[in-house]
Amino acid sequence: MEVKPDNKIFIKKIIKKYENETELKISGKTLNYILDDEILIFYCTLYKSTNINPFSSDIYFNFEFKDNSTPYVQILNDFINPTLNDGRNIYYCLTNKHKYIFNKNNLDECENIFYELIDNIKEFLICLKENIQINAFIYYGNYEKERTYKINELILSKNTIKFFRIMQINGKEEYMKYVIITQLYFLIFEPDENDMSFAKLELCLPLKDIQFAFEEINPNKKQNTNNFTLKILNHYLLLIIKRLQKESILKGCKMIINYILLIMKNCTTIIKILKKKILKIELKFI
Repeated sequence: MEVKPDNKIFIKKIIKKYENETELKISGKTLNYILDDEILIFYCTLYKSTNINPFSSDIYFNFEFKDNSTPYVQILNDFINPTLNDGRNIYYCLTNKHKYIFNKNNLDECENIFYELIDNIKEFLICLKENIQINAFIYYGNYEKERTYKINELILSKNTIKFFRIMQINGKEEYMKYVIITQLYFLIFEPDENDMSFAKLELCLPLKDIQFAFEEINPNKKQNTNNFTLKILNHYLLLIIKRLQKESILKGCKMIINYILLIMKNCTTIIKILKKKILKIELKFI
């Protein structure tokens, strides 16, 4: 589809404001697809070793403004470990404002928000480097439930440890799910029927909430399920169940429990007790 003239002008206006900057470069474009769904995208490059960027690498940002949605800000390259280049939205790391919903008919407000985000990048990066220096482990950004992600990009992220395709079995019907384990999160996706390289996020849990499962599938550690006592398992499982029930996503809770049952299939005593606690949704690897 043809880009609307007002959006062309808006994009040129943003770029012109920063054209003389020596520390960063801005470029932008408009995407039109699926009827009237419209997205404004800006790319920002922060050059290394400048007053804005305290790191020794160039840093690439992607700013996405989609109609009727909160802006989605991503980092597109690896310059720390764990990397931030894993699809997370760091919008709220760059602003103290309440939730802002982009309206394609109010570009003036979008312009002000964009300038604020750019201005706050320096402070964000300084705090990030300080936390790294003192070994402070902070969760930056978040994934958005119901958002569609490019699965291949997540799989290739340096944060990703494991990727599984799993069939959820409900009677005679089977539904494919993607499970991605990163250094920080446990993610479950529902793939798009028309394009399996895209998938909608169904569930996201920090690994600190299911650390016992992470230890089991970490390839750098020997598997030893005997170290996981029934008491510890029950403690973690009850915490997960309580949280997920509160968020009204018990379905996701069942999927996690069954996934854990799969990776702990040799622990028959634990499995028997867990089966009594939760109605089982059968899963299988494919």
